[in-house]
Amino acid sequence: MPAKSGVGGGVLAVVPGRLGIATYSPPLDELGNSVRGIAICNELADSLGLSLFNQYPQTSCTIRRSYKGSQRQSRRWRASNQTRLLQERRDAIRIVHTQGVLDFAAIERLLSELMGIMSDVWILVLDVAHVTELPVESRGLFLNELSALRRRGVVVLMARARHLNLPRTLSVVGGVEEMPQFEQLDQALEWAEDLLLDSTKGEDRDPLFSSEIDQTLGFLGLLQPSHRQTLADLMQCRTFAKGDHVIRKGDSGHELVLVREGRFTITIELPGSDGQTHESRLATFEPGMCFGEIAFLSGTPRTADVTADLDGSCWVLERHDFDNLRQWEPDVVTELLLALTRDLGTKLALTSYQLTLMEHL
Repeated sequence: MPAKSGVGGGVLAVVPGRLGIATYSPPLDELGNSVRGIAICNELADSLGLSLFNQYPQTSCTIRRSYKGSQRQSRRWRASNQTRLLQERRDAIRIVHTQGVLDFAAIERLLSELMGIMSDVWILVLDVAHVTELPVESRGLFLNELSALRRRGVVVLMARARHLNLPRTLSVVGGVEEMPQFEQLDQALEWAEDLLLDSTKGEDRDPLFSSEIDQTLGFLGLLQPSHRQTLADLMQCRTFAKGDHVIRKGDSGHELVLVREGRFTITIELPGSDGQTHESRLATFEPGMCFGEIAFLSGTPRTADVTADLDGSCWVLERHDFDNLRQWEPDVVTELLLALTRDLGTKLALTSYQLTLMEHL
């Protein structure tokens, strides 16, 4: 670092465009420079990568984008009571996308900006997919700052960080603590939502879903009791083990599926920029939610796979039973289609909002 010393023991060192350091310690070396002043400048330069000739080109902003949890949710669809609880608390989550090279100056800017937006936040989702490099000399500083956030009560969830080879733990009072890392941002968002729900345990909630088709089961609650019972008599209950395929891409769309218990995820395969095909989650559904309705109503083949995340079961309405119902109970079919339309409208509204957000990431 360029520096100027005085015979009184002062040293002033500068890293152009980054910072300045002033030290004072009277004992001098044979050249008339402060022994301790030179030593501390050397130590800081080595540990933080502050050499004049070791600077990285800086992006216009270290934070690529930042937004509140109420502006983004995971693709895991929640039961109505969980959705209500989350909506009341989502702004306790903050999602921050970083970019560029995280050297000393960039980390300083990142932490400065985080301090300004984290006043009412206790869950930080940090997406580092666009970070091109974390220099060795900056790694310790970065982890120390994350540990400091954790000690202040902020849970740090790291997304898309494989290329940075970060450790899985952070130093906290009394030892170390796991720092969850996720291959996809959506997985981190789901984990953050689960943390919020865990924090609400003990509060009054809506009754749990029953094991029978009644008003507690999703969109079927919009149907008259007699019409709901008519459907219940037609729908079959099927069980699935964890990992089982409920639907495969290309299957005929002759079944409408309503989750009874467990959790089920819809995935599609998409080509990546690396030339490889990657599996991407479209949505995860829980009890009371239906899937397969688009292919069921349009008569087109399935466009995605659905697998069981846990052991569970589903109510299934088959096409031939639906066609018979159209002939003998048209009022039931009309009410069912209206309920499905409302359910689809809710899903499409959220999907459109998510796509709009993606344009700015």
